[in-house]
Amino acid sequence: NDSIKPVHMSSYLVAVDDTQQSQIAFSFAIQTMNKATDHLYVLSVVEETISLSQMFSPMAYSSILKNSSHYKAERTCNRNLYRFGHAAEHHGVESLHLIRGCASHIGKLICKIAEEKNVDTIILGRPKSSFKVFGRDSTCAYTTKNAKCKVLIASLPDRSEPSVSLEEFSRPSAGKNLKKSSVLEIEEIQEHEPSSSYSDDDEE
Repeated sequence: NDSIKPVHMSSYLVAVDDTQQSQIAFSFAIQTMNKATDHLYVLSVVEETISLSQMFSPMAYSSILKNSSHYKAERTCNRNLYRFGHAAEHHGVESLHLIRGCASHIGKLICKIAEEKNVDTIILGRPKSSFKVFGRDSTCAYTTKNAKCKVLIASLPDRSEPSVSLEEFSRPSAGKNLKKSSVLEIEEIQEHEPSSSYSDDDEE
């Protein structure tokens, strides 16, 4: 009797924002993965900037989370996640997980999530500059050095365009007419707090 061989499922984590670099990384992930069996994590991060005085004042730090700029950044992350999420569904990705992160160090959060989710491959877009900011490695450099899984940095030749276009998913109503098995949900993960869940119904 021929035994049925188990299908090997790999998991990919791609970090996105509103830059072309992240669109290139997303396109590479869509082309690389097995869309029928592999799992895709799409991550967008709200980057926190904390001063020395805020580091020593819990009340001052908590106020950061309530200010308008933070909420604006959250909404931008949500918009990016829905845009990439609906594009992933449109291109046939069967297993999809959206994550909104909140961190003062994006590279550390990427490594943390990759380890917690048992990710096989992290895919990032190549930054325009690799210079250190305030003595800190770029997100790509830090992730490449510290991640416990494979890290791929995606890039394209000059004047080339990503193979996966997100233009049709850029409007506020984007993706609403797609045939979906369920409403897209966003998991929230912060550096030092428990995770929570968020649905795209909350945007309406």
